[in-house]
Amino acid sequence: MDNLEIEEYSSLAGKRRWHLEVANTHWFCQLKSGTPLFVLGPDYWAFAVSYIVAGTVIGLMLTLEFELPLYFLGLGRLSRLVYFVGMVCWLLMGVLNPGLELRVPSEEEICRYFNNKNFCRVCEVLRETGTLHCVDCDICVKGRTKHVIWIGKCLGRNIKVFYYTFLFCAGWLLLYLTILTAAAVITN
Repeated sequence: MDNLEIEEYSSLAGKRRWHLEVANTHWFCQLKSGTPLFVLGPDYWAFAVSYIVAGTVIGLMLTLEFELPLYFLGLGRLSRLVYFVGMVCWLLMGVLNPGLELRVPSEEEICRYFNNKNFCRVCEVLRETGTLHCVDCDICVKGRTKHVIWIGKCLGRNIKVFYYTFLFCAGWLLLYLTILTAAAVITN
């Protein structure tokens, strides 16, 4: 971001906006504090396509009826619940604010912290410890781990709990579908 964009952003603090483009991200439902509630990253198209395709394929696989022993019925119901929780977590990861760093410093702070590692020279913001700049999103994200294309943005502090819950659900469904496939092959 250049100085003009930072000055424009700092003048937006205290005002509500429904949509705003900052760097490579799209902000929706900006709160009075200036932080957006929803953020779509630069790869939002990959998030949308992967969510629809994977959700449809896995959902169809879970609804197929196989002739399975009775003890698989409870496991099937539990797996459908895990599928629902996983899809909700994936959706929340894709649309919620991952933890964008938005502390715009004063001119005095810029001079004081310019050579400090907590100052991002690209975004021109003061960063908390653990905040990293993403080249793809072109913005600093608190607690950034990596840029994840299938959620369309960075994995930041605010959405990590959804990420780990989603990974657990995906692992469970992989195990369940493996058992389901093996049981269908053995019985036929």
